[in-house]
Amino acid sequence: MSQLNIIRVLVVDDDDLLRLKMAALFEGFADLKLVGEAADGQEAVDVCARLQPDVILMDLNMPIMDGVSATRIICQKYPQIYVIIFTISSGLKQIIEAFQAGARGYVRKNNSIAEIALAIRAIVTKGK
Repeated sequence: MSQLNIIRVLVVDDDDLLRLKMAALFEGFADLKLVGEAADGQEAVDVCARLQPDVILMDLNMPIMDGVSATRIICQKYPQIYVIIFTISSGLKQIIEAFQAGARGYVRKNNSIAEIALAIRAIVTKGK
């Protein structure tokens, strides 16, 4: 985790409106900072080196590169980054594959922002 105990978050989702909404919602938390967004798994892989987030909220169903593939690459290249699956419609098989690829948690997109923040904090705390 970065200095001052601020958790740096990257949101990866192909829905522009959802990413915009998450950016606005994160402004309400002093300990969570949205450091970037990506519209697909390949973009997430590409920006990790530059942004060095602590946590990634990763959608599973995206164009170009899906969330499971991106999670596998990111967890291999950057084991200090915690990937949390962030989806609403994926089946159990895909979620299990994401955990096998290295994901550390799972939250649904329809959870409240407070629940999402709690999940992020819990994953980071558990990982210390």
